[in-house]
Amino acid sequence: MKKLDNNNKFKLQRGQVILLTLLFIGSSILIFSTIAGYIMIQRIRATSDTMDSTKAIFAADSGVECMLFKYASTTENRSSLDCNTASSGFLSFDDNFVSVYTEIASSSVGTSSYVKSIGTSNRSKRAFYLGF
Repeated sequence: MKKLDNNNKFKLQRGQVILLTLLFIGSSILIFSTIAGYIMIQRIRATSDTMDSTKAIFAADSGVECMLFKYASTTENRSSLDCNTASSGFLSFDDNFVSVYTEIASSSVGTSSYVKSIGTSNRSKRAFYLGF
């Protein structure tokens, strides 16, 4: 059996140090990339939620305007207007995930009324109430 001198032992240890350094650097890059990816996904999701919220607000606003138009129009036109469906030509949205629910209600006395409109886009819901 051949004996190793001190130079050969040092060369073998130097190879192990390089291997461990590469493993440490690789795992560090993997961890930082994972954290950066998670942060980017959260930012993209927040941007998408903001867009959905804006779409829901505008849908609810258009529902209020449609119901006020229906309420102010003559009795002949009231029956033909439907603010809750796109089939009547009112409130048709380009995005299929956007919808609106509207109604006119009056109090038990019958003197005060309000318009309630709920706009929905994906998971976001926004509502407007208008009393008159």
